[in-house]
Amino acid sequence: RPEPSTSCTDFLKFFLDLDRAEVNQYSSWNYEVCGNISTIQKKHYSSGRSLILEFHSDTGPGNYTGFRGIFQFLDKSK
Repeated sequence: RPEPSTSCTDFLKFFLDLDRAEVNQYSSWNYEVCGNISTIQKKHYSSGRSLILEFHSDTGPGNYTGFRGIFQFLDKSK
């Protein structure tokens, strides 16, 4: 299980190696990402039929507009 980040309060966890399309507090994730989009790996592939993204956000000060993401289903063999 990867070590959680201590410096990020808003982040995504990627669960790529799932037997079932569900996670709980004991589920191991593959990646935890935060920060500048230019430094983050852009493509992630699941090892099976499921891939779960879990978004975490704090309630810190600031006037932020939220989170937006785009995803596509790609054939890993191409």
